[in-house]
Amino acid sequence: MYTASIKRDPAAETVDNERVLGLFGLIFGVLGSGAVFFFWTMGRVLLHTRNGGLVNELGLEGLWLHLYNAYPFVMAACFLVAAVLYWGLRRYKEAAGVAALPVIGTVVYYLALVALR
Repeated sequence: MYTASIKRDPAAETVDNERVLGLFGLIFGVLGSGAVFFFWTMGRVLLHTRNGGLVNELGLEGLWLHLYNAYPFVMAACFLVAAVLYWGLRRYKEAAGVAALPVIGTVVYYLALVALR
């Protein structure tokens, strides 16, 4: 509300930074997961066609291959949970964290793949 009065309470004009920053976190999480999904798609095509690439040289089999193939489902589930947290439950920071989980999971998967194989 606008007023011409000199006496006004600055505390009444607070901005909800948590909501805006949560939305930015949600957007960046979706963009990062989409970028990983783009490269996942290229790797999946190379695995399907056996047309070369590092992903074929890794020789993924068993649990490693199942985890690799599960990425789109994990990504979709994280986006759904993040949307419910943000718009349904009004938990903005948690929604941003859940939206970033596929990117974090990709990094952990790669480090585990390099270290344990």
